[in-house]
Amino acid sequence: MHNFLENKREAEMTLQEVKSTGCYVQHQFLDEGHIDELKKFFQLPESRPGVVEFKKADIENSESEVLSDLFRDIEKIMKQIDKHLEFHKLWFQTTTSNSIHAFEAKASPFLPHIDTQRYTKAMVYLTDVNLESGPFTTSKQNPNDFEELRKQIFMKDPAALEYQSNQPEFDTSAVDFSPILGKRGMLVVFDTNTPHFAGKIEEGLRQILRFDYWSKKHILKN
Repeated sequence: MHNFLENKREAEMTLQEVKSTGCYVQHQFLDEGHIDELKKFFQLPESRPGVVEFKKADIENSESEVLSDLFRDIEKIMKQIDKHLEFHKLWFQTTTSNSIHAFEAKASPFLPHIDTQRYTKAMVYLTDVNLESGPFTTSKQNPNDFEELRKQIFMKDPAALEYQSNQPEFDTSAVDFSPILGKRGMLVVFDTNTPHFAGKIEEGLRQILRFDYWSKKHILKN
């Protein structure tokens, strides 16, 4: 059995960082062997962008012991952050410089935003992340500071998936954003209530496993 959490202190640090700054980063969360096994399991050609979505039963019934054990430890991390968090979905996602053009005509994930529905997400990188490969960028602010704004956004437009910095109520001009860079195997846990955005890939590709969690107490309905 694989154990990706080094000790209890790592889980406690994750809890504190996500609660206070909306984001936690752990480098070398996975080793090279685990990464290669996961990429082989999902069997997506590196040249083809796309998403494979897994539900909880898919993970539990999978033939990959590494994936099952990884999911077990992500569950532990999420329950440390908030005992009410529930697994929603897992994405294995490959993004290339060509695939990002599909977003250009839509609400762009490349602008600073918060998500209308609040999630806590864990992203495990299966490729290196540098400035050219479109790093995830966050502001590291207390996510609870944006909860009232999120509710106001939803009441104004329940169909919106996210609320961007080009909207009048959401001024991020004074916010400091920092890209998260690192080698493959890095873990990033973040609260979508903290202003963030995706980086545009200039060359190469980006592959991640993204575990999405949400809490019933944060789900907004019409």
